[in-house]
Amino acid sequence: MTYLIKRLQHQELGSVNGPNDNPSRGRYLFMSKNSDFLSFLPFLSQTILNDYRILTLIPLYRERFERNYCTFVYNNDRYHEGGNGGQPRDEYRLYSNRFLEGNEWLFRRDDIIVLKPQTIQLNDNGETVDETVYFAYLENDHTSHLYNRLSNEIDYSSIRGNYAVLHEDIEIIEDRILEIMQTRPDYINGNEVNELGLIQVSNDIVTRNNISQTNIDSLFSNQVMFRDFVSVGYENLCAITRQVINCGTFNNLQAAHIYPRSHGGSFNPNNGILMNRDLHWAFDTGCFTINDNYTIRVHPNVGSEMLQDLNGQRIFVPVQEFFSPSINSLHYHQQNIFGGFLDRGRI
Repeated sequence: MTYLIKRLQHQELGSVNGPNDNPSRGRYLFMSKNSDFLSFLPFLSQTILNDYRILTLIPLYRERFERNYCTFVYNNDRYHEGGNGGQPRDEYRLYSNRFLEGNEWLFRRDDIIVLKPQTIQLNDNGETVDETVYFAYLENDHTSHLYNRLSNEIDYSSIRGNYAVLHEDIEIIEDRILEIMQTRPDYINGNEVNELGLIQVSNDIVTRNNISQTNIDSLFSNQVMFRDFVSVGYENLCAITRQVINCGTFNNLQAAHIYPRSHGGSFNPNNGILMNRDLHWAFDTGCFTINDNYTIRVHPNVGSEMLQDLNGQRIFVPVQEFFSPSINSLHYHQQNIFGGFLDRGRI
């Protein structure tokens, strides 16, 4: 049982002076450089310029389970002959908290945020997937018993700068985690993702590509992230039919890997295309491939009239290049997957 405790400060919240004021700059959350605190967050390298990772945060102050993606950044240009306007930085920040606030200025100075890292199990198309998330609890009642307890932990912590690490059970937080987990649908789909936050993170990745040496493939570590980003990139519609069948919390869409995972393909969203289940199966089996101009090429030995009718049709391509199918991945599929069904008989 581990909790990362942080008391919010004036600067990181955009220097808001009054209850009705707007921030004068972007908002973020400073993270402590203390090794005990950092050991419960993804490792970021000092030798990689402005290294960063994507964190999955689950706010406990919302009514239901919602996955929020945020960028956790080590601004380390001090060690790379760089500088921020002549001021080299050596600091950790958690960005995109705007969406954690429900598109309002929810966080206030001296509020306390508690992050609890935890591995949860998710159901993705019948497969159980483990994912490390961070439950985020906000204590903004400065007169509450919990606020006083957390404040004391910070005040007497050996970690400098309004932080603490606690390894004792916080019952109210554990109870809230159980409540929020019960709001999850049995079948996990894109409806539980903060899509605006996800789009902001994808924009941030594109921007950071010019100021960071982080390998983008390393940012996407599991099938859940892959599915979420691909689904949002394709507007939650099949790339080929531009349709979806929704039934309660179920739908018939799947994020298809172009360069298969079993062959060493990545979870990078540009290695994915959103398809309905039947087309995903046909794509994985090699019944059809996607040309460099994003048109469908159906194998001549495929006897399905439905598939042959798709030959030459152009798939939907996301507007943002970040989500667009990788040409290198398409080449791999064209050369190594297309026609693979021939080894298993005529379809």
